[in-house]
Amino acid sequence: MVAASRKGEGGAKFNDAWHTDVSFDQRPPMASMLQADVLPSLGGDTLFISMYAAWDTLSDGLKALVDGLEAFHDGVSSFMPYLLDPGTRNGPKRLAKMKAEMPGCIHPETGKKALFVNRA
Repeated sequence: MVAASRKGEGGAKFNDAWHTDVSFDQRPPMASMLQADVLPSLGGDTLFISMYAAWDTLSDGLKALVDGLEAFHDGVSSFMPYLLDPGTRNGPKRLAKMKAEMPGCIHPETGKKALFVNRA
């Protein structure tokens, strides 16, 4: 698992929840690219999903409930526990930089309904 091999610079122990990488950036990456350097003998699956398909499969009632809502994407709340962990090198400094450079955002509409949310 590449994330686990970052030697203290990554967040491997926090990557076990479904998420979209860097959704808090005003211009998040168009795609993710992965390279497996070390594979576990069991598990380690990486899954991808269409956010448009996620919307399309909602029930009509749930669509009515969430239609028109917007999600504010903020990486600070997700990264704060990791960056304030005493074992994280330069954590407080990196957190301050993140707060200043990536204040979070609501993504503009594309004209097509989608679910673009993170639990974090």
